[in-house]
Amino acid sequence: MNGVIRQQSSTGELVFNVPTLIAAISRHITLEPGDLIFTGTPGETPEIRPGDRIEVEITGIGTLRNPVRGED
Repeated sequence: MNGVIRQQSSTGELVFNVPTLIAAISRHITLEPGDLIFTGTPGETPEIRPGDRIEVEITGIGTLRNPVRGED
């Protein structure tokens, strides 16, 4: 968040592995390229505010960067 690592984890810490999650979700909806699967977060989630910049990196895949906007 804003260039500072606030959380760091691995998919190895998930309760269910990635193939199991994809199979379970795919039973109910069709996943399309670009779809995101949110699995929760380890530990305490820091408060985010409008203007913050959030980056999520997955080794071997890439980095997703988004600014936080307030309600319109």
